Amino acid sequence: MQVEVRSEGLIVELGGRDDCVVRMLPPLNVTAEVVDAACSILINAVGRCCSESGVAAAIGD
Repeated sequence: MQVEVRSEGLIVELGGRDDCVVRMLPPLNVTAEVVDAACSILINAVGRCCSESGVAAAIGD
C-alpha cells in the first residue's frame, strides 16, 4: 500500500495490528482540493491492491 501511494506522491504511515491502519497526516492548513486528491490516490491504490490480491473491494460505490 505504501509503495502504491508513494509512487503517486502521497505519503502514508501504517500502524495497528499487522499494519492494518493507514494514517494520513496532512498539515493543519490543508485545502479541500488537496484532501480530495489524496483521497483519490488512496482509493485508487486500495482498488489496485485488492484486485492484485483477488480481494473484492466496494470502495466509492
